[in-house]
Amino acid sequence: MNTAAGDGPRLDAVQFRTFHDSKGREWDVVVLLDLVDGNPKCRDVYLSDDERRLHYVAMTRARCVLVGFAPMQMAGRKTNVTSFVCEAGLEPTSFVSAALMEEVANALDVHAAVQY
Repeated sequence: MNTAAGDGPRLDAVQFRTFHDSKGREWDVVVLLDLVDGNPKCRDVYLSDDERRLHYVAMTRARCVLVGFAPMQMAGRKTNVTSFVCEAGLEPTSFVSAALMEEVANALDVHAAVQY
């Protein structure tokens, strides 16, 4: 983990965390990857209750912005956004990366005075 002069974690550093490891923590921006049904990286095709709870924990770690990515293809197969996204009341949308970055910057404008 990056540190600033040995004083602990840098506030501006990107942190890669597991869903389990994120419990009890919060960040201004949280990015979730590979949110697809039948993810070849996962054991089960369907979300168990434990997996639903983990998705909930991961999604609620964001103070300001939650971004989730669901690739259109994985391992050469067409994918669908995980059913949990819709069950959580979120609506998947396509994005243009420049517009996404602008939305993130606008959401974090309150933190513009923080110097890193």
